[in-house]
Amino acid sequence: MPVRLRIGPKLMVALAGLLAATVMVSGVAVAGLGAVNARTQELYRHNVLTTQAIAELQARLDDAAESALQLLLFERPADRSRLQVELRGRIVPAVDDGIEALREIYAADPDVDQAGWNGSSAGGRSSSGWWKPAWTPAARRRSRR
Repeated sequence: MPVRLRIGPKLMVALAGLLAATVMVSGVAVAGLGAVNARTQELYRHNVLTTQAIAELQARLDDAAESALQLLLFERPADRSRLQVELRGRIVPAVDDGIEALREIYAADPDVDQAGWNGSSAGGRSSSGWWKPAWTPAARRRSRR
C-alpha cells in the first residue's frame, strides 16, 4: 500500500535533504578554507617576511656604504670621528641585527640548506666582524702586502 503524503510532509522531506546536502558542502568548504589559510600563512612567512627582512638589511647596508663613502670625503678629524662613532654605535649593530634576523628566518625554513647558509655568511666568520675600517693598523698592513 503506497504511502500518501500531503504536500507539507513532502516539502519537509525535500527541505531536510537539501539541508543535509548544504551541511556536507559547507563542511567541504570549511576544510578547503583551512587548507587555503595554511598555504597563505606559509606564503606570508616564507615570502613576505623574508622579503621584508632582506629589504631592511639592504637599507642598513646602504646606510653603512653611505657613511663609509662620507668618511672618504671628510677631511676634518672631528667630522671623521663623529661618523666613526655613528658607524660603530648605530649602523654596524643595525646591520648585524639584520643579518641575525635573516638567519632566524632561514633557520625555520626547511627548504634552505642550513650548512650553506650558516657557513657562507660574512665569508664564514661571525657577522659581528663583517666591517673592518680601512684605517686600522691591521688593514694598513694588509694593503701594503
